Parts: sequence; C-alpha cells; structure tokens
Amino acid sequence: MKKEVSIKEQALPQNLQHKPIYVVDYYEKDIEANDKPNGDTQYLSLGMAGWDNTVISAKIFRHTGQKWSRQSEDIPLHRLLDLTILLISRITDQKSSSLKEHVNPHFEEHIEDLDTYIKDHKSKYDIRLKEIKELLKDYEPSDDSKSIQN
Repeated sequence: MKKEVSIKEQALPQNLQHKPIYVVDYYEKDIEANDKPNGDTQYLSLGMAGWDNTVISAKIFRHTGQKWSRQSEDIPLHRLLDLTILLISRITDQKSSSLKEHVNPHFEEHIEDLDTYIKDHKSKYDIRLKEIKELLKDYEPSDDSKSIQN
C-alpha cells in the first residue's frame, strides 16, 4: 500500500544523492524557532547519505525561495549526536565527559555573546530538551557503548 504524499512533501527533491526516508516538514517550525517571517529550512530527514548509500545520515533541506540551497547539510548521525552533546553541554554549563571541547582562541572574545544568545533563547531549547529527555527516559544503551567512536 502506497503512502499518501501531501503537496508540500511533493516539493521535497527526490533527485538528490541523499535519499530521504523519514522526513519532517520543518518550514513552520523553522519560522517559529527563528522569530523571522520566513525560514529557509523546508525539511529535515534521515536517509541514505549522498556520499555512500550504505551510510545513514541526517539532512537539512534549505531553500532560497528560488532553488534548493547548496548550504543544505548532509551529516553522519554520530556527528549530529556529538553536536547535540556539545550544545547541551553549553546550555547546562557542563563539560562533556566524552568530547574534548575547547575554546577557539581566535574567537575567545565571543564566548559571552554565545552564552547570552543561549540564555536568551533558553525557552525554545527547553521545549526540545524536555522532549529529548522524555524520549530517552526508557532507553538503555547497549553494554558495548563505552566510549565515543565514529
């Protein structure tokens, strides 16, 4: 039985190397998250990576209003999780036990800007963090997951 596809989903490019399997229509959520009248992120997806169909990746589909943006990202899932760990460590003001994060000396003067931005947008992050916490509530990592590996 074939799944019904909405008009919005039909606009999702099917001819790119990334093959979207699970898709989130993200346009309205992007507008809400950015406090702007229009966002450029149309979809989020999990699918087969553009560089290797044996690898699953996450992709952010961005649209300029004229065409699909070359700034759309296709990121391996382990990097997405590591980036999430880094963000959560900054939101909670804790150091990750697995990532060797450090401050880039070329941009050290912007630490306060980053911290202020996170603090000013905390309510948007809290909504998402509550959902992550709820999703992980009953999750049990496998016994062989001792350290972060690619």
